[in-house]
Amino acid sequence: MSETKITKRVVDGAEPRETRYTLFDAEITGFGLRVYPSGKKSWIFEYRPGGGGRGVYKKRITIGSSSEFTPEQARKVADKLRARTKMGEDPQAEKSNERLALSVTELADEFLENHASKKAIRTQEQYSHILKRIVLPTLGRVKAKDISRADISRMHLALKSKPFQANRILAVVGSMYSYAAKHGIVPEGMNPARGVEKFKEEGRERYLSIDELDRLGVAIREAETTGIEWDIDPSKKSKHVPKGDRRTVIGEHAAAALSAGVSFGERPFWFTEPLESNQFSEPTASHRFGLSFVPCTR
Repeated sequence: MSETKITKRVVDGAEPRETRYTLFDAEITGFGLRVYPSGKKSWIFEYRPGGGGRGVYKKRITIGSSSEFTPEQARKVADKLRARTKMGEDPQAEKSNERLALSVTELADEFLENHASKKAIRTQEQYSHILKRIVLPTLGRVKAKDISRADISRMHLALKSKPFQANRILAVVGSMYSYAAKHGIVPEGMNPARGVEKFKEEGRERYLSIDELDRLGVAIREAETTGIEWDIDPSKKSKHVPKGDRRTVIGEHAAAALSAGVSFGERPFWFTEPLESNQFSEPTASHRFGLSFVPCTR
């Protein structure tokens, strides 16, 4: 750990290392910049509660990220925190008590914004629907730390006629409370969804529509000929990513297997007929195996 007056130049020059490290400020004791291997940088303030002393364990408060606070803004916050500790206050304990007072509605809002928002759009919609339409109308005003397994079990049992939806409630509530415990909103290890027995789910089957099958056929032909385009998530670091045209072309046997699966399934919605290959191009597996993607209207 090194000490120097933390300026914007110091922040910009703080490169990530293999392990997390902290640069402490030379002017305000306990004020520092924590740098993570990922490149993330956060402002922190460390102190010893109860007037300090070597025998007292240090506590740490995260002020915010370096992208949210400038060095001077973070310094002012740290200075106020230092003044409070000099007066015998324990800011971290007060912050923890405030977190423990959150209602289920407040927890759900934070969970959806900070955790579920990182998921796929469909997953976000599912989380939001279950929480806002089912969980919150019943438990929204209760403090998150006061929810019991019995509360969740009753909610789960009320939907026994819809076992799939009832079990999704357990999954979403369980995920929300894992988030809450990790962030100090509820006591560590608390999860009222844990231990509630799931309903047995019967296999669900849905057949593709004519339009969906038509689009599937087009996709298989495209994958076999020009290839399917793909891209990477720009928000994540990637190594050894091919440059230029990013396409995946499947082989003739894979295309034929997919085509046959569609055409000769248990409930065929498609029929086959001979295809004439393009004389100016390499014949595809669909041509070679005499398969054509035409919706069956019989």
